Amino acid sequence: MSLSSTNQKKEEPEKNLPNTMPTLAVARDFLFRLIGKTYTEKQFEDLCFEFGVELDDVTSEKEMYTREQVGAAGGATKELSEEVIYKIDTPANRYDLLSAEGMSLALKVFLGTIPAPKYRVINQSSPAFKMIVDKSVKNVRDFVVCAVLKNITFTPESYNSFIDFQEKLHSGLARKRTLASVGTHDLDKLNGATEFRYSTTPKESISFIPLNQTKTMNCAEDGLAQYYKEDRHISKFIPLISSLSRYPTIHDSHGNLLSLPPIINSDFSKISQATRNIFIECTAPDHHKASVLVNQIVCAFSSYCADPFTVEAVEVQYEADGKSIVTPDMAIREMTVDVPTVNRRVGIELPSSKECAGLLNKMFLYADALDDKTVRVGIPPCRSDILHQCDLVEDVAIAHGYDNIVMTETPTRSNGYQTPVNKLSQLLRLEIVGAGYVEALTFSLCSRDEAFKSLGRTDNNVAVHVANPQTFEFQICRPSLMPGLLKTFQASKSNPLPLRLFEVSDIVMLDNDVNFPPAIIVDDGVVYNKTGARNERHFAALNCTAESSGFEDIHGLVEYAMMKIGIAQISASTPIVAGSEEEDAYYVREGRDPAYFPGRAMDIVLRRNGKDTVIGSLGVVHPTALKAFDLPFPCSFCEINIQPFV
Repeated sequence: MSLSSTNQKKEEPEKNLPNTMPTLAVARDFLFRLIGKTYTEKQFEDLCFEFGVELDDVTSEKEMYTREQVGAAGGATKELSEEVIYKIDTPANRYDLLSAEGMSLALKVFLGTIPAPKYRVINQSSPAFKMIVDKSVKNVRDFVVCAVLKNITFTPESYNSFIDFQEKLHSGLARKRTLASVGTHDLDKLNGATEFRYSTTPKESISFIPLNQTKTMNCAEDGLAQYYKEDRHISKFIPLISSLSRYPTIHDSHGNLLSLPPIINSDFSKISQATRNIFIECTAPDHHKASVLVNQIVCAFSSYCADPFTVEAVEVQYEADGKSIVTPDMAIREMTVDVPTVNRRVGIELPSSKECAGLLNKMFLYADALDDKTVRVGIPPCRSDILHQCDLVEDVAIAHGYDNIVMTETPTRSNGYQTPVNKLSQLLRLEIVGAGYVEALTFSLCSRDEAFKSLGRTDNNVAVHVANPQTFEFQICRPSLMPGLLKTFQASKSNPLPLRLFEVSDIVMLDNDVNFPPAIIVDDGVVYNKTGARNERHFAALNCTAESSGFEDIHGLVEYAMMKIGIAQISASTPIVAGSEEEDAYYVREGRDPAYFPGRAMDIVLRRNGKDTVIGSLGVVHPTALKAFDLPFPCSFCEINIQPFV
């Protein structure tokens, strides 16, 4: 097998189509043969639910191709298989379930058909194979983990599954080969070689035939990027090593180049359905990731060995420090879990540790009762997802059955409810969307220039400054929603007009009178923590039309919003009645905000209890502000503080 499994798959008819994590697409009949039992679609869907996965889709190669290629000609699909394929969604951390072999093995253990198998490393004390790691690989891809699968037997389905599983591990666990990359080689093609060398080689001296190619690649003449410029799959991995003067390589003791990690393997050692002995090597900058990746492959496919669930050891010798490590490490990790904790967290009543151990054994674990309240759990190498006691608690819940957990009332001290400001905000959003505006969600931080200089405004010591800003874009907490919406308009200016945007979010202002709720209780009273700032919920909208600046439109939107909030409009000349307790009202008057064009700006004034307070503004954005944000069209804007209406 190659690091490029896509090319290798061209040799065989594909039954398990390539997938991205965490979905397993597998031929139904192949999966049922591995399980040793057939199911109806409904029965298998129920089994998946009980096991904590989901049967997402039932399809076929032909149906999937038809979906993707709308109107495909009949001749293009007649060669595709109509064999039923199950698409099964799996948890993102359960890499062992991403192959048909791993899924079927886990299901058989869950059903009680077989106990969880125990994996053995043979020749661990005196490995017959050795990998020497040259000190030149340090700080390139420092580590390598190896293993050998002996006397393995493939079928067309299991061979394709082997190839597909490695690609899934590359995409997910290895993060597109950045954390690890695995190569597999046919040992019988290596002329009895038992010693290998992992080193770096000057790229000018690298020359070999890559997997599934007939032309020799000379890195000095062709270059990796040039050789694979038409290969969409391989080309995306070239940047991982293209900047290096010496490429990582793996050679056998006869000097044959087997692998150019993490890019491609040599065609010389490629595996096929007829392969019987497989040498596995995984290079990585992270030893743990490489170990987990190799363990997943070994656990899934060692069942096809003549001696099932065995793997042969390889000694890895590091020249840099003289250390030798025997890989793979298939040791069983041990943890304990106590039954009272399980019962409390899951919400069940397991009577003893024996029953708890029985449930854990269904989840491919080795569990037994230490005493009446404690369970000792052995964790096999394929269960790399078990990191904490809570992972064991989750497995108990799955094995017990979510449907069998009795729902109880949440032990909270109060009933949850929407805060008044959030309720008002959500209702206002719905109304503004109905008026034809599109909601934006902008950053809570902005630069000082965007908030003040670009808008012609002065700070006046109102902005909350970030003490150690990492970029010039995020220096202060926004004192207004205007910069964010103008930047959104800037990013959207290629869209056809009209463009109508709005936002309902918080701004932050300095305010030394604002306090947190009580923080510390002392003998002589309550100590308050001063925050020195306050949040205000604002509503802002921007309107740009092809015909004009849209001043009348934004004015109309303000009147519409205030009507929906329930605030009546009055004339600015309406006399103020001292001590009046009449309902709130608002009016507009000429504004002086330098962010707006002179004579085309208005203040929004709230009259409450005989007192006038400016709560917002509207107008045509000043040309200087438009230029600062690189906006080619005139637009109008409004912003209102809705906090007083809560």
